[in-house]
Amino acid sequence: MTINGFRLLSAGFCFALFLVVGSSFAEAPRGSLRYSVVVAKFENKTSSERSLGDEWATLLTTKLYESGHFIVVSQTETQLQALKEQLRVGSGITAQGKKSAVRGQMTPAQLLVEGIITDFKEAAADQGGGVGIGKFRVNAGRKTTEIRATMQIVDTSTGAVVAAHNFVGVAQARSFSVAQSDRGNAVSMGRDDNVQAAFEKAIEEAIPWMVNQLPSIRWRGSVVKVDKDRIIVNRGSREGVSAGDEFIVGESEILRDPDTGEVLDEVVHERARIKVIQVNERTAVCTVVTGTANQIVERMGILYSNES
Repeated sequence: MTINGFRLLSAGFCFALFLVVGSSFAEAPRGSLRYSVVVAKFENKTSSERSLGDEWATLLTTKLYESGHFIVVSQTETQLQALKEQLRVGSGITAQGKKSAVRGQMTPAQLLVEGIITDFKEAAADQGGGVGIGKFRVNAGRKTTEIRATMQIVDTSTGAVVAAHNFVGVAQARSFSVAQSDRGNAVSMGRDDNVQAAFEKAIEEAIPWMVNQLPSIRWRGSVVKVDKDRIIVNRGSREGVSAGDEFIVGESEILRDPDTGEVLDEVVHERARIKVIQVNERTAVCTVVTGTANQIVERMGILYSNES
């Protein structure tokens, strides 16, 4: 096999591997429970005048949605606009109909992602060489952009930070300039702004890290309705619930620090265990497998049985 042939074969193999790995990550994970998440604007602690916090939050929100591992709730500003529309409809100044905005139906976020952009270096290095052509000199090089951020995952029920990590994104872009030898004035060409690429490098690490934290974060739900032997809960296929899943049902109790009032934990006093027999998008119908249905009432908490 020739060297060129070997390179083509290697490139084809890498591309195929990329398709397999990329598609498996992008698909919604089967058999794993999903959390609703909202991304707050990151605080920009750098000297850059760019809206780095907004750029990070927007890109991270998009990538979280594309990953299929989370239920992504719109950012605070978007929610505020939706709330304003609901209030406008509720005031009676607009025509009422089936498509009017309805109050009290926004999806709440179980997890909040927030953080700080701690360091930003744009075009920090310019390495390369050049070649002279007559009266002109063509210079080529690479400009490096680096961004560092600290990210936290907050449980919105308790306000506690459940995970935190630092991320670094580094990207390089080619740059070209042409200068006339006797004048020294250079005209730059090529892409100098590779901030987006640096963000993407950092977020490529951030999302798998977030997914790996989920098993240690308690997944919650509630009983919506008790209809004889049918127990309806407020979690469905959107949250990754599948037929056959089992949940612990009982009264939820918040444990607080008597000195500070801080939420220490939330426990569910088990009254029964239920099994999913039918899954809808946002609800699931269950049947009792241990205990009795008359021990279950609306608003009782549910926990995935593996978290007992």
